[in-house]
Amino acid sequence: MSTIPTKNIWYTSISIILPSVFTYVFWILIARVAGPEAVGITSSIGSLVIIIATIDGLDMFLGMKRNLSIAISSGDIYRFKQVLVSTLLIVSIVVTISSILIAIPSLRILEIIGIQREYTWIIIAMIFAQSFQYILVEAIIAALKSKCLVIPFLLGSLARFPIFFGIYWLFNTSLTVATIFAFSSLLFITTICFAISLFMIIGQSPRVKPEKFFSTVKDTLAAGLSSWIPHTANVAGYWLGIIAVFSSEGATSGGKFYISLGIFTITLFVLTGITKVTHALIALIDKKEQQDTFLLHYMRVTFIFSLPFAIPLLFFSADFLGLMGQEFRSAGQSLSIFIISLPLLIISELIYYFVYGLGDHKSVLFIGLVGNIPRIIFYFILSPILGINGAAVSFLIGSATGLLASIKIRNTYKIPLEFRKYVTLTGIPIILGVSLWILNVNYLISTIIIIIGSFLGYIRLYLFTTNELHEIVYAIMPGNLAQRTYSIIEKIIKKIQ
Repeated sequence: MSTIPTKNIWYTSISIILPSVFTYVFWILIARVAGPEAVGITSSIGSLVIIIATIDGLDMFLGMKRNLSIAISSGDIYRFKQVLVSTLLIVSIVVTISSILIAIPSLRILEIIGIQREYTWIIIAMIFAQSFQYILVEAIIAALKSKCLVIPFLLGSLARFPIFFGIYWLFNTSLTVATIFAFSSLLFITTICFAISLFMIIGQSPRVKPEKFFSTVKDTLAAGLSSWIPHTANVAGYWLGIIAVFSSEGATSGGKFYISLGIFTITLFVLTGITKVTHALIALIDKKEQQDTFLLHYMRVTFIFSLPFAIPLLFFSADFLGLMGQEFRSAGQSLSIFIISLPLLIISELIYYFVYGLGDHKSVLFIGLVGNIPRIIFYFILSPILGINGAAVSFLIGSATGLLASIKIRNTYKIPLEFRKYVTLTGIPIILGVSLWILNVNYLISTIIIIIGSFLGYIRLYLFTTNELHEIVYAIMPGNLAQRTYSIIEKIIKKIQ
């Protein structure tokens, strides 16, 4: 795995976990100050923005990524700039059209899902920012500059707190309006920062030639549209549950469901960090054996660094949600259901982006539709019946069908997945969790025991080795510190083994 830019992978993961953790802290504050209704309205707006921005993007931000990676690997900054500028221009046109449609009062697009028209202009601004952020983030990752993502996400996440209180006190607005503006500020701040970072990369390259615009757009659009439907289904399958609960159960239930889903999202930071670079890197690996090795290695790494941190939420979900306020404890069952879907999601998502990197768009479409169409359908069947638990069950159903679709594709490509290892990696923290739950041990103490005990078990069974340790430590730490840290932990691991 030495040829793989692991720093890019781990910096991408860090850039995902930072806003996720601070967003959780932000929602703890908002839930206590403004209540679940403000959370519900804001989360529904955020979910709608993500879905519309994904539709408007035509998947060009992923379609451009392979060409950007090739341009960077060959040192062709001009080609990189050509693809990036062309993508930004086309997406800007599409977003403008969709924004006009949203702004037309007679169409009642927002009212259909229960969002008041007073939020129209902030929603339109968020759609522009979200669409551009998608493009800029993927371009930075393709340029192997994921380190540039970390500081903007950190600053944007921290800025939400003073912005919330500043807007509420200085402008005498409602708590809901202050929440919406504070929540969206992360999006605007990071988009501006990422644009500056990319300008530093491409600013000195030759100007883009208009005569090459259409050929560049054609290539990028063709690559994007081939995966647009499954990716849109994937995003809708993830975020539409919030809108379904909001529409059928109201803002309070929508807020509870969003918090549950948001905490689950934090456990996906390694998976998301890896999938964001998988398809671009797979496209640069020629031999099937090396492609399989890449997939198996990072699938095991994802299990190792996801399950020990997620399993405590399976058994003590109500306790963690209770930190937001006692009214959120009732969402505990939905969070537990989400955690059950995590191992299924790891396998299906990594295979999804693996075949995407291979250019097998038919398989991408198959996994995307099989995994998300059932999820979307059941959202609107089960949410009115079972509330937020019904939406969570719908998500789990989609994860299960997505896994079945991935296994079928896995058989086609003869990928030697290590199912026994995945069962063991999942089983160790579950066994610890069950034991501590039966003994009624405090949830914070139980969490520490599950995490430490799981890694001790992994080390003892040679599931976590010094190779993974070396990769992670040297990816996220400066050279001298990495060397000292690795030396100390390596000795501990060898003693345990």
